[in-house]
Amino acid sequence: MAAKGQAGAKSRASGNSVRENGDSSGIEKINPALAKWIINVDQVKVDPRNPRTHPPYNLEAIKNSLTHFSQQTPIVISKEKIIIKGNGTYEAALALGWKKIAAIPTDLASKKLLTGYKVADNKTGDLAEWDYQILSEEMKEFIDLDWQGLGWAEWELAPILAAEWHPPEVQDEDLPGGVHSIHVTAEQWVTIKRGVDMIREKLDGTPATDGRCLELLCADWLS
Repeated sequence: MAAKGQAGAKSRASGNSVRENGDSSGIEKINPALAKWIINVDQVKVDPRNPRTHPPYNLEAIKNSLTHFSQQTPIVISKEKIIIKGNGTYEAALALGWKKIAAIPTDLASKKLLTGYKVADNKTGDLAEWDYQILSEEMKEFIDLDWQGLGWAEWELAPILAAEWHPPEVQDEDLPGGVHSIHVTAEQWVTIKRGVDMIREKLDGTPATDGRCLELLCADWLS
């Protein structure tokens, strides 16, 4: 019994190691709930008419996601086994040396519906917005995760992780004469802060407040 228990523990340890390191081409990198949809990667084909491109930095983020979290959602394929959703996931899986992938067949049959779905699936994702307060709190709670490896640029992360989400309520009438406050969303501030930082870099060490940098940014735009 002891030997059997040790063997089982060894097997589980090996599986956990593979899941962490992403160095296996087996099905252990796929959510077991997707087992019925697992097929060989050479059974499907990328969409030659895919309007969505996947540059190297995008594929690297997908590879890191698959390595850290495994495949949690299946790709979608047509009856001809052409990928309708998940071309990036498929390419990343190939780059990782996977031999298996979870793929679910669509019931959409016409080219019109297939085209409409693949475009809509990408576009509807683009239309979503971030709640930067919640995002900041979540990222800070798990700061040890490789957020940059998962697609976040350093200039995006810096203001998100540094942000304080409890601004004081200040009315214009409470400010010194000639001073005005503006109210921006957390999402708007990320963009503004990037512009402010770019101006500050151009000043080459000359001290300047955020307000001054924003003024120079606006002046440059208006000139």
